[in-house]
Amino acid sequence: MQNNQANELMTYDKDTITMQTYTYERIRKAGSKDVINDVYVRNPKLPNLLWFVGKVARCTGIVTLQDAITKQWILIQEHAAQIRPLELGRDMTLLEVWCAPGDSEVEMEENKNPTFQFTKIERAFSNSGNVALVEIGFKPELVTSRGETFRVERTKEELNL
Repeated sequence: MQNNQANELMTYDKDTITMQTYTYERIRKAGSKDVINDVYVRNPKLPNLLWFVGKVARCTGIVTLQDAITKQWILIQEHAAQIRPLELGRDMTLLEVWCAPGDSEVEMEENKNPTFQFTKIERAFSNSGNVALVEIGFKPELVTSRGETFRVERTKEELNL
C-alpha cells in the first residue's frame, strides 16, 4: 500500500484535505516544532505580499521540506487560489511557495528576529515520488466569515530576490 500511496497525486478535494489534516496532527503530536513549517504563497504580480495558507508537517528523518512541498504543491496551490481568489487564484500557475519556521506567524509579521527567515521552495517535478502520504501532512488555513486571511509584507530585498 505504501508504494501506491507514494505515487498518488495530491488533489484538492474534501477527502484529501481531511486525510492531510489528520496526518499533519498525527506527525505534529509525535514530533516537535522541527517537523512543521508555516507555508506562505506569493504572487509575483503582487511582489510584496506573502499569504499564509497553512502548515506542513513531515517525518524529518525520512522526508525533506522540499520533498514535502513538492508532493503537496497542487494541494497548496489550489488552496491558496480558493482562499484568495482575486489575489492568488487568477495567477495560480505563477504562484511561489515560501516556508517559515513552524508557529512563527507573529515573528514573521513583526519582522524583528533575523533568525526567522522565509525560504523559497522551488517547484520540482521529481524526487517526491518516494514520499508516502503517511509521511507528510498539510493543515490548511481557514478563512474567516469576512474573508480575512493572514499575510505579511516583505520587500524584494528582504526576500533576497
